[in-house]
Amino acid sequence: MLAAHWEQTHWTRRQADRGACGGLDQVLELLPRAQKQAHERIIGGRQVDNARKILSLYEPDIHVVVRGKANAEVEFGNTVLVAENSQAS
Repeated sequence: MLAAHWEQTHWTRRQADRGACGGLDQVLELLPRAQKQAHERIIGGRQVDNARKILSLYEPDIHVVVRGKANAEVEFGNTVLVAENSQAS
């Protein structure tokens, strides 16, 4: 519906196509798998292999990060490497 009536919004065609519509399509595509995963974990009490887990409906490149913190065994997100170089350019 949004794709057909984007002119009635404050978005440009590109914003509607790539942002809202694309995001909604991605979420709708993942929902059946996310529902099955939730059923396995919550109702079934079974672990789901990390490679098959959906960690975010909005960001497909999120990973399980083991940081070894006392109050949280694992967290979800991306790691960032920050480095400093002493050579001047």
